[in-house]
Amino acid sequence: MIKFLNIKNESFKSAVKTFLFYAIYYLVSTIAEQFQKTGPCNPGLGMILLFFLPFITFILLIINLIKYKFYHKKYLKFSLIIHFVALLFFLSFYIYITNV
Repeated sequence: MIKFLNIKNESFKSAVKTFLFYAIYYLVSTIAEQFQKTGPCNPGLGMILLFFLPFITFILLIINLIKYKFYHKKYLKFSLIIHFVALLFFLSFYIYITNV
């Protein structure tokens, strides 16, 4: 565990970059929502950004999976897990919304 938390560890850096990507993306979409609000018939800029996030997550998951499998970049393991969990979250949220 201590070996993983070392800042020089490639796995740790990859996981932090992935987590920061989602945090910054959410922050940008929240700020964008303040500039152009969502109305009853038209989505605001923040909602449009959040709409594209599952597609971006899927693309990043595939890219990292290709790098992990074919280019033997084993340090991407935790980044893959974070992308997969985010994709499962979006899928479960979509299922919840459609069944309400």
